[in-house]
Amino acid sequence: MTEKTKDNFYSTRDIELAATLLTLKFPMTNIDYQIEGDKLVGYFGFEENEDLYKTIKKYREDDIVVEPKSNFSNLKYLKSETNNSRRNPHGKF
Repeated sequence: MTEKTKDNFYSTRDIELAATLLTLKFPMTNIDYQIEGDKLVGYFGFEENEDLYKTIKKYREDDIVVEPKSNFSNLKYLKSETNNSRRNPHGKF
């Protein structure tokens, strides 16, 4: 997974991590898109803070619990936003 920080923002292409962060009420600041081969990939941005990094660490250690229906709903939302960007590159994010 590619993660990067820029100007106090954390960005990840890990859609499952992004869905988990949304489920835990971390506000998403943006979605950037890149074409990699023939695939459109979303990079999901969040504002950096200490709680965010603690949560990411717990996620990577499989030590986090989220409400399954909300998490699945957020995962579907992120997939939809990524796929819709082909048709509307100037959408919400």
